Amino acid sequence: VKAMIKLARYYNENKKYQLAFKWYMQAFDMGEIQLYPEILRLEVDKKDYKTWTAWVEYLVSMFTELANDGDIDASLQLVEIYEYIDDSDNVLVWLTKAVHLGDISSMEKLIRIYIEKKEYDKIIALVDEILKQKPNDADITIKYAELYFKMEKYSHAAQCYQKALQCMPQSDSRYRKVQSDLELCQLIVQDGKNDVNENKLLQVARVFRGNNDFQNALKWYDKARFLGSAMATREALDICIKRGDRAL
Repeated sequence: VKAMIKLARYYNENKKYQLAFKWYMQAFDMGEIQLYPEILRLEVDKKDYKTWTAWVEYLVSMFTELANDGDIDASLQLVEIYEYIDDSDNVLVWLTKAVHLGDISSMEKLIRIYIEKKEYDKIIALVDEILKQKPNDADITIKYAELYFKMEKYSHAAQCYQKALQCMPQSDSRYRKVQSDLELCQLIVQDGKNDVNENKLLQVARVFRGNNDFQNALKWYDKARFLGSAMATREALDICIKRGDRAL
């Protein structure tokens, strides 16, 4: 089997992909299932290569059975397969499955995808459902807070950060960061409303700048600049100069 794998990788390196596929498949058929990511990446003509298509269908069938039995790794393997064959709908299906099985990294990925698609309601519904099952899960609550923050729903974010602090001991390495994020949300929603006065916007921008989060700092400086703040322009320009950016 080792010789087969060596041959497959040799042919792959030399761009003889059909020969590489032949030897990879022989090794795979002899139990070397862990080779599937290398086989997926082969630059064979996947649309016309019937053997490759049949093999992918076999992989999907095998991992689907395992995933439906609660195997998180199988769900993640299905995500990987569907990513390679550009099937975005099934990527979402199996990411969601992995999240339900408790994989936090999949939740992060799913949140990013839905934010890009601006489908906030779907991810909120998903997190709500998970929190009903795990109401005291600090990790999930923090992700919920981060989602609300990105949506600029700061009062909701503050509530989630507060709940997360209640779910974690002060000895937790994340405690101070969550506490800081809570204070930031509370700063934004002073007096119980999301008012947009210049001083508040500058304060928020400076918090991000102090944490070296320059992308978010510039975002909040821009909000202050929109209100005519000369100070925001100067401080944002200072960040751009230090980062080597050519323009605000």
